[in-house]
Amino acid sequence: MGCSQGSSGAYRSRVVLECIQEKFRDMISEEESHKSSLVRRIEEHYRRLLSLSEELSVSPMEPSEELSLIQLEKELRDIVEVLKEKKTLKDKEESLAAHLGERALQLPLGSIPKPSDPLNELLRTRLASFSELKSAIIIAMRDLCTEPSNSFERSIVCERDESFLPLSEERLKRVGEVHSGLLEQKALNHKTAERFRERIRAISAKLELDEEGFLAENGGSSPSELKELQFRVDELELLKVQHMERFLVAARRELDAWWDACFYTQRQRSLFCPYFSHEYSEELLVEHEEEIGKLKAYFRGNESLFHLVEQRQTLWNKKLELEQKAKDPNRFQGKSTDFLKEERDRKRVEKQLPKIEENLEDAMEGYRLHMGKSS
Repeated sequence: MGCSQGSSGAYRSRVVLECIQEKFRDMISEEESHKSSLVRRIEEHYRRLLSLSEELSVSPMEPSEELSLIQLEKELRDIVEVLKEKKTLKDKEESLAAHLGERALQLPLGSIPKPSDPLNELLRTRLASFSELKSAIIIAMRDLCTEPSNSFERSIVCERDESFLPLSEERLKRVGEVHSGLLEQKALNHKTAERFRERIRAISAKLELDEEGFLAENGGSSPSELKELQFRVDELELLKVQHMERFLVAARRELDAWWDACFYTQRQRSLFCPYFSHEYSEELLVEHEEEIGKLKAYFRGNESLFHLVEQRQTLWNKKLELEQKAKDPNRFQGKSTDFLKEERDRKRVEKQLPKIEENLEDAMEGYRLHMGKSS
């Protein structure tokens, strides 16, 4: 090649050496670049680790000091991934807890748990309860012909179930209170309507009017029906005033019936002076109605006792009747069946009367003890 063997060998050796050195420099440069990249990623992982640890309120996890850079980068990357998953789960927990108005659950520091079933189940339960209450509230408002009276009631009725947030225990309790209030109003309306209907029946019976058709048309307790019932009561009350004498006569007949039912003596009856008044007025009628009310309560409170008295009186009257027949000299001239029936009645009275009187004595003793304690 025109070069001496010695110089050619030295040149070629130098060229080879330079090539090898260039390769080493490239390798060193590449490794240094790789190392720099590892260091940057490690630093980034550290920053992310510290940030996530602070957000999760946990102490930063420290890898082993004996790890190589590659191992350290992988270890830090795995730790960051774990913390990111925990952060995602924590965010979901906090969002769910915010919807429920509850505190988020404390997540374990070890392995990643599954999504929280307790809060999801609680949300489903509360949504079901809210939906049920909402439907009942809408029905109650419709029955009462009313509308939401404030922003909270409007949010119950108008918003979608999923939008009624937070669905906390306290808010759900308030929804229940709204429902209870509507039910109480319905119960009050029903009670008022029944009182009106009872009054209409009482007055119309004394006036000999047929109000059953009107009552059938207004058998509910909606506001419109209450208005109709109230108006009819007012009309009948006016008619009652115009026919006061008839009402007082009817009241006195009813009073006589209750006096008889309670076995009042003539002296006891005479103590009620308004019975003998001829100055017909609303006040006089009220006094009669109050006395009737007292007698009704007295009878119902001692109904079993009065029933025994009535049984005893019936048997006693039968006994007197049989004794009177026994004195009749012509009683044997009748049919033999009449005589046999008379004997059967006598035996029945002789058997039942002592038992009834004994039961009556026991009942009277109980009544006296009760009245003694009451006084």
